[in-house]
Amino acid sequence: MADDFSRQSPRASNSPQPGTAQPGIPAQLENFTHSALEPRNASNPVSSDTAEEQLNSEHLTISRSVGPRSYSRQGFFWQLILSTVLFSLPLVVAIAALSLWLKQPLVGALLASVITALVASLIARRQAPGALQQSLKHDELDLLEVENNRLSAQLAKVTQQQTILTRRHQFLSMLSFRVRQIPESAVLFDTMVQGVRELLETDRVIVYRFNPDWSGTIIAESVNPNFPAALHETIGDPCFHQRHAAQYQNGRTRAINDIYQEPGLTDCYINLLEQYRVRANLVVPMRQGDHLFGLLIAHHCSGPRQWSEDDLALMSQTTTEAEYHLEFLCKNSQQEMNAKQAWFLGDIAFRARQTNDVDDLFRYTVKGLRQLIGADRVMVYRFNPDWSGTMVAESVAAEFPPVLYEKIDDPCFRGRYVDLYRNGRVRGINNIRQEPSLTECHIRLLEKFEVKANLVAPLRFGSELFGLLIAHQCSAPREWQDEDLSCLSQTATQLEYAIEHLHSIQKLETLVERTRLFGDIAFRTRQSQDRAALLNVIMQGGLKQLNTNRIMIYRFNPDWSGTMIAEAISSDRWPKVLDTKIFDPCFRGRYVELYQNDRIRAIDDITQEPGLSDCHIRTLQQYEVKANLVAPIRLQGKLYGLLIAHHCEAPRHWHKDDKDFIAELATQTEYALEHLDFIARLEAAQQMSEQTSQEQRQQRETLQQQLTGLRQSLQLAFNGDLRVRAVPPEGEIGIFAQFLNDSIEHLQQIVQAVKRAAETLTQTTYDNEHRISQLSSATLQQSDELATALALVETTASEIQQIVEHAQSAQIKVQQADQIFQAGDQAMDRTVDAIALLQTKVDDTAQQIKRLGEASQNISRVVNLIRDLAGQTNVLALNASIEANSSGDRTQGFGVVAEEVRSLAEQSTAATREIEGLVEEIQTETNQVVSAMESWDEEVSASTKLVETARQRLNSISTFSSEIRALIEAIAHSSGTHAQASVLVSNTMQDVEKIAQHNSQLSTSVTESFGELLNVAHQLQSQVEQFKV
Repeated sequence: MADDFSRQSPRASNSPQPGTAQPGIPAQLENFTHSALEPRNASNPVSSDTAEEQLNSEHLTISRSVGPRSYSRQGFFWQLILSTVLFSLPLVVAIAALSLWLKQPLVGALLASVITALVASLIARRQAPGALQQSLKHDELDLLEVENNRLSAQLAKVTQQQTILTRRHQFLSMLSFRVRQIPESAVLFDTMVQGVRELLETDRVIVYRFNPDWSGTIIAESVNPNFPAALHETIGDPCFHQRHAAQYQNGRTRAINDIYQEPGLTDCYINLLEQYRVRANLVVPMRQGDHLFGLLIAHHCSGPRQWSEDDLALMSQTTTEAEYHLEFLCKNSQQEMNAKQAWFLGDIAFRARQTNDVDDLFRYTVKGLRQLIGADRVMVYRFNPDWSGTMVAESVAAEFPPVLYEKIDDPCFRGRYVDLYRNGRVRGINNIRQEPSLTECHIRLLEKFEVKANLVAPLRFGSELFGLLIAHQCSAPREWQDEDLSCLSQTATQLEYAIEHLHSIQKLETLVERTRLFGDIAFRTRQSQDRAALLNVIMQGGLKQLNTNRIMIYRFNPDWSGTMIAEAISSDRWPKVLDTKIFDPCFRGRYVELYQNDRIRAIDDITQEPGLSDCHIRTLQQYEVKANLVAPIRLQGKLYGLLIAHHCEAPRHWHKDDKDFIAELATQTEYALEHLDFIARLEAAQQMSEQTSQEQRQQRETLQQQLTGLRQSLQLAFNGDLRVRAVPPEGEIGIFAQFLNDSIEHLQQIVQAVKRAAETLTQTTYDNEHRISQLSSATLQQSDELATALALVETTASEIQQIVEHAQSAQIKVQQADQIFQAGDQAMDRTVDAIALLQTKVDDTAQQIKRLGEASQNISRVVNLIRDLAGQTNVLALNASIEANSSGDRTQGFGVVAEEVRSLAEQSTAATREIEGLVEEIQTETNQVVSAMESWDEEVSASTKLVETARQRLNSISTFSSEIRALIEAIAHSSGTHAQASVLVSNTMQDVEKIAQHNSQLSTSVTESFGELLNVAHQLQSQVEQFKV
């Protein structure tokens, strides 16, 4: 709306001004318009109603004074009216367009009226005759005077409205400019209510801002001094939230002209308005984003008032500018908050890398976060193992009580909220008394510290809930914004990262210190055998690393009682237990096996540990123990004792790192003690070794003397005289000497046997040498004969292979003959069909067909004689027989058949000649049959029978041919078998020939070997002769 008004003002300023000639309007018309617009009597302006009455009365006077003359001039008046309309119409349209452009219809109507009147006057002056102009002069002047007065009143009113609109436009433009220039809402609201009150000319304008409970505070006011002020007052209307909040949220505006005449007002609301002497009011909502920020309210106190649409538009446009300002401030504030928050979170991360003190980081975080979100108290609440907690860091306003180091145990928290916060829940409570989920015990706990509203975010370490980051609003309930929850959540997340970082550094430093301690223990173990000093190093290092009050080593006795053999305590206030003997009757039966199996036991609170017996608790309380940590010490697989850490100040939660450390420290103690025991055993073994070495040296000297005597006694035996024997001394050497005597005697017997064997071998070699030579010669002869036999076998195998190949060729030809017989069978079928067609013509040729059958039988007998030849000859003969039965002129065909028969019958000349004769006889008979067929049709039936008979015989020939094929296949198969057998025989003969050659070589070798054997026998006999037996 404000932008619309700002766009209108330049156009309004371009409207014609009095005294300035406009393009297209004559100067005399412009001057006349200005004179007409000026009132005659400025001191007595005529109102619009008075001017209208005067105009009506003077029109009536003019009409009466003119009388009949007007009727005589009727044509002239109609002409005048028509000309006025024609000439004024373009100007009226232009003025209408101008008025629409200026959005000022009153100004447009006024200018149109004036210009129409002026045009009419000019036309009348130009067109009327001189006499008529003289008569109408006085009437026109009177009429123009009345019209001038009326237009003057309208112009004054329009000018006043235009002034008001201009002021409103200037006010809205000023607000639009200041929206982004004024950084504080209070200054803008003060300017806004002051300007609206002046423009509306009312008694009071206020800005009413809502509180979270839908009560409201007047934060800006402009009021007439004659009426009471309400600035900074808080007003609560219990009906507003339920009846009107949603309507104003949706943009509702309300104008009440008289509170006593408004039907919907309640008595309580009227009484509230009467306190501030309100008679009429105008209410427009003011929103900030999606929330209802407040109301802009105008109060008229002097009396009732009829609010206009312009008043409502002014209020609406003003609230729109205020909403723009609130949105601008909100975005600006959000940007500043985001920048501060980013810097704050970055500073937390920076400080986490600059310090190792987590408490110092907590103090900085709560202080910065309280300033960032404007809370009354911000603190870090750290949980204890039993889910109670301690306030470890706090930043609080001076007017509220501190809670630092307060230990708070909320029994409701453990059961209801632990899992929620462990899963990342961030919770904001605007008013603890209106939160239905809070228990009464929780509310009482919060009210103890004057808490009205709070924000809570979890602090997690790994997957465990470490504590809570809490913000308290103590002055009043507070509606926490999303930005507040986001800021608290991000701060908690950054703090979690910082805690993990510091913990990692501390863990690394602790690991380095503990590694250094273990290295120092190992170094001292190898440098010194002082058990007490070494145990003292272990105790002092363990006490420092565990940061506890007492650490000790408890060594078991055989009866499972024990003695404290080493101890270190943090202060003299704790009783010493060194060299104290303790007997726990419960230990043997319940715990020995557990600790034998590497049990590490941590007790956070001895009074809350369910597995501890009363006697054990009393023993621990005797030494003021509140918590303890126990690890076994074993030597050589047996339970040697226990490494025990006591915390005496208060119960303590032992972490996994503590358990791992004491287990490793116990292991290092085991290594140290085992090393000390090993050194002690090594020294004892060294002394025993020296004593044993001296005894062995004496024994070695005695043995050396005995061996020297033994060697001298046996020297002759070593030279070949096996008749000598050694004199055995006493002891082990005597046993060895007796063994040597037995060995020499046994060797003597062996030499005698070898001597006899050498003599026998020499004689045998002489006897067999001749026989071996004969055997070698026979073997060579046998080898030659086998070579000859092998050549014969290979020749036989080659011939058998040729027979196999011929049999396979014959088998192929028989198969071809079988195929030809099948083709002949088909041709015979066709012949039978042809004879059936010619049955009427071949009846008288039966005798010739019979003779043809006899000739065919002769051909069969001839074919049987040559069955060893190729089967194709039989097939050709069959074709010749078929051709003789089916053709008339067969001379040339038989010549071709005979020519083929002769070419295939080269292997049997005699059989070919016989076949040739039979063929000629068949040809002669066939010619006779052909001649007879022309006249003897009655014998066709007999010929048909003969053809059937020939067919049957041909089938017999085919069957016989099949038998021949089978025989040939059998011959081929038998030939193949013989060929394989011949190959096997050939291979066997080759193997036998090789064996014979090998035997011949062996015979030669044996002959040579017998010669060498004879030489060896002579050498053996000469060697044996050297021994004296």
